[in-house]
Amino acid sequence: MSELGLRGPFAWLSSQVPGSRRVLSAGQSAPGDTWIAAARSSRHWSAEQLAALASSDIGLGRVEDADTLTLMVSTPSGVFERVIPHATPLRHHDRRGTAAEMAVQDAAATWGLPDFVMAPSVERKGRGVREISDGLLVVGDQGVVVQIKAREGEPASVERETSWVLKQITAAGKQIEGTVRRLRAESVHMVNGRGHRVRIDGPAVDWVGVAIVEHPDPPQELIVAEHHGRTPVIALLRRDWEFLLNQLRSTHAVVGYLHRGGTSAPVLGGEPERYYELAAADAEAVPGPADPSWNRRGGRPHSVPLLPAAPAGSDDDEAHTMVRIMLEDVATSPLDPDEWDARQRVLACLDSLPVGYRTDLGRFLLDALAAVPEPETGTTVWRMRTFVSGPDWAQLGFAVCSALTDHTRAAFSAWLRLRHHERGEHADLAQLTSVGVLLTPRADGYREWDTTMSAISGDPELTGEELRAYQDLFNTPNDPAATASTPSP
Repeated sequence: MSELGLRGPFAWLSSQVPGSRRVLSAGQSAPGDTWIAAARSSRHWSAEQLAALASSDIGLGRVEDADTLTLMVSTPSGVFERVIPHATPLRHHDRRGTAAEMAVQDAAATWGLPDFVMAPSVERKGRGVREISDGLLVVGDQGVVVQIKAREGEPASVERETSWVLKQITAAGKQIEGTVRRLRAESVHMVNGRGHRVRIDGPAVDWVGVAIVEHPDPPQELIVAEHHGRTPVIALLRRDWEFLLNQLRSTHAVVGYLHRGGTSAPVLGGEPERYYELAAADAEAVPGPADPSWNRRGGRPHSVPLLPAAPAGSDDDEAHTMVRIMLEDVATSPLDPDEWDARQRVLACLDSLPVGYRTDLGRFLLDALAAVPEPETGTTVWRMRTFVSGPDWAQLGFAVCSALTDHTRAAFSAWLRLRHHERGEHADLAQLTSVGVLLTPRADGYREWDTTMSAISGDPELTGEELRAYQDLFNTPNDPAATASTPSP
């Protein structure tokens, strides 16, 4: 058994992190601005247009204007308008290529976690030097090699720009193949978006490549040839890169989506449509097998698509922001440098919580913090919830307690160890991890809560006496603390 525990720092630290500070302040501008009921659209869609869309095969329509792409999306809740804006403006004081690289990293650190965004690194090769890509995304055992191609100067004819784009995508594919060969050869140390030097175990990571095209006026309806190398390569406009990150707000979810796609959309710039085609398939998919441990103590199976139609947070942005702040607390907790790699693994587990469950989690945490009273003498109030997203996924436990003491810390650790032990009744614990996060309110005005995290992998090796004691304490009849869920693929 291995166990790692840490205390979260002050919430204001998250506002000092490059990239992440923008997502926290972005909570003030509702993502619903880009996701509205079609009946409220300024385009004044006719009833006939809406009916035709709702009856189409995939329920998706497209309108492209000079500055935006608008998708009409049919959902069980009605028809919605989804506005996909152009990519964010580049910094004017940098060359376009340099500014594009910064913008790509910024987007990944803003809508995902900066911890998973690896800056380009340079290493010596003989008498020369070699740059390891234009950056990586690495979360758990999946990674994305990013290569950016920016058009300098003014565009020429459509034919010349088409030729330029196709040549750059081909060149990016070759560069990605070379980077992946290097990463598969041996591990490498890189600096992530927090400024921490972390080890990337390249041979153990499953890689895909993304060629991001930065072009002021990309050719329309440009068919992208399939990449035939060993590593899948996906060609995206920078607009589409930002769309995926803003849509999902989870590095784990975006990386998983890119691995799931594996190839470019048929037409450059068609990634939003392909996303909604896959989201529609998810909505119709039969849920995957539930983790057998879900039915303990009356756990409730609940299925959500891995790819939501609505942008993450559009149903409850306050709840999604709460989840992000909790992740920031864990990510920015002070640790020794030799513990940063362990924290990367823990954050990957926490970020694996499917997007569709985050509203429920965030609202649970907010309501629990508001509900737990000032503890009376000898009285401690708990609220607990467990998520099991599939047989091979990490188990995630979240708790809110009215007080933080040595006793409640020990109780939280015991609860997590018990829940981890119970999974071993149906699976090999050597391959599984359980991560728990505890929030405890503060009354001193310094900050609103403390954050405590614990992670366990392997056999917790509970004695018979410990097991009986923990079961008596936590496995009360009709205990609503466990919510087990299975995402649709």
